[in-house]
Amino acid sequence: MSSQVLRVEGFSKGSLMGIGREVEREENYVLQHRNPDIDIERTHLNHIYKQTKNGMYGEFKDICKKLNVCNADNLKKNATAFEGIVITSDKEYFENLGYVPGQEPPEKVKEFFDKSYDFAKQEIGFQGTDNNILSAVVHYDETTPHLQLYYVPVVDSWKDKVYQKDENGKVLKNSNGSPIQARDNKGKIIYKDIENSEERRLNRTQFWQNKGGKNSYSLMQDRYYEQISKEYGLGRGEKGSTKQHTTKAQWEAQKLEKELDIKTKELTAHQQKIEKLKSELEYAKDGSVSIPQLANKQKITEIQDQNKALKVEVLNLQTVNSELMSEVKKFKNNEKERNEALKNRNSIERRSLDALESENIYKAFLLGNPQLEPIMRPFDNFVKRTHEYGQQMVKHKQRYVECIESRKIALKSIQDAQAMKSIIEKNLSEIRAIERHINDFKNRLTELEKGREQCTTLQFLKKRDFDKQISDCKEKIKEYEKTLEGHSISEKILNHEKELQKYIQQINDKSIHANNLTSQAQEHLKEYKLMIQAKECLNPSPKRIIERYDKEYEPPKEYSSLLSHQNKEGLPKGKANEREEIKKTIEYWKDIMNNQKVNKMLEKPQISTHKKSIDRGMSR
Repeated sequence: MSSQVLRVEGFSKGSLMGIGREVEREENYVLQHRNPDIDIERTHLNHIYKQTKNGMYGEFKDICKKLNVCNADNLKKNATAFEGIVITSDKEYFENLGYVPGQEPPEKVKEFFDKSYDFAKQEIGFQGTDNNILSAVVHYDETTPHLQLYYVPVVDSWKDKVYQKDENGKVLKNSNGSPIQARDNKGKIIYKDIENSEERRLNRTQFWQNKGGKNSYSLMQDRYYEQISKEYGLGRGEKGSTKQHTTKAQWEAQKLEKELDIKTKELTAHQQKIEKLKSELEYAKDGSVSIPQLANKQKITEIQDQNKALKVEVLNLQTVNSELMSEVKKFKNNEKERNEALKNRNSIERRSLDALESENIYKAFLLGNPQLEPIMRPFDNFVKRTHEYGQQMVKHKQRYVECIESRKIALKSIQDAQAMKSIIEKNLSEIRAIERHINDFKNRLTELEKGREQCTTLQFLKKRDFDKQISDCKEKIKEYEKTLEGHSISEKILNHEKELQKYIQQINDKSIHANNLTSQAQEHLKEYKLMIQAKECLNPSPKRIIERYDKEYEPPKEYSSLLSHQNKEGLPKGKANEREEIKKTIEYWKDIMNNQKVNKMLEKPQISTHKKSIDRGMSR
């Protein structure tokens, strides 16, 4: 199963021009710095989502000015000024979507990259827009189609340092003249939060910190899988993998050598400038700069400042060159190790290449001898079905875990709904108790009012007693009605009954969903166990292929025991046809893997005669 590739990498400001020329396929640059993966005859097929107006460097300046980035001009030489994203998969995946190199990409491939670009804008775009995106292009002129996007990590929220101040509000400084950062009672450094600032900053660390910190990259991979990869049949890929985009190590080394050559030329140019400036200066015996006859003090100061700036620039260039040389050396060592490994006949590299070439020879042989295709078709089907078997088996294992995890979520929702149902039932019973009390006092009030009306004029003491009781009843009714918060009893009961029905319905729906997930999980587990048992009857070679598929997905530890090959408890119990199903599955795959059909076809006269002639030819 093909996996998604979504890689992010940071670059310094010095890389803007070179990357821009390569991404937007500037003709002279591509020809001079030849990437062997680029086919310039297919460059017209590339799709541009966003193109620079004045080159990558000009676009960087325009974006920083437009977004009011305050620190763009003060970045250190090796600081990350912009980042790049590559979104793609393997070559086989795009071929399955109907992609043919050199031809117009099919709609399915275009749609995949359209959605990927929208996802990238949503993830790294400033406030969901493309305002901070430098360039975005889909390259169809390389070995594998891929979206290459570059952007400026702009933030409008960050943590700023807080400095200690004296009574007059002046920042305190240490003995070296540096400002002293404020600390709390526990000695921890204090920062203040800047949010939604109109004056933005370029800060890669804070950019990803705002998106989740250390786990931000992994979370973005998960979101891409859920939103894009699932729909297009791509796997999530191994978490924490360092797998790179398809760029050859040799090409990487050449690329670094080119960069080193450019930096060396820049260094030489700066050194020449320094020597020229030095020639304009006159030095005294003590090494200090003396004032020439034709120069004034202002010019001397300017020259000295330029001299200092150039020395700093030279040191920075030397540091960059040293790092580039180290990277080139590393790539050369890797290439040397690979070449040494290829000399060993038993090495993995040598055997892998031999197996690949054997497959190519096999395909070429069939093209030259089409009459042998019917003979070899069972073999091809055998290999194909072996891979299908492994893929199906690991799919059952994954789906089992997914169903159980989804069931846990459903059960948690049921528990929450039941808790709310209990609360509403309790409140409803309290409201109904209040209703009974109010009705009792209203009935009592009616009786008291009738009794008072029956009193004669002389029974004023009795009337006064009735009045007191009537007043008490009305007061009690008011107290109970006050607890209803201005609603009538019937309205309050109706609202609670509606809420109660809503949660009862939720509990029923979630219960049905949880039961369905349980059934699905049991079915996937059963199929996985059956396929594990059926696999044991196969020959060692197809068995090893299937086992490699099985190792692609490692379930969480809590499921490892149940999914273990030795554990029989995972199979459904109490089914009379369980053993029969296992037997049928084993016989089915044994029939697929045997070579009886091949032997029968070889017995035919015209085929066997031709086979003998081939054998004699091979022996000669």
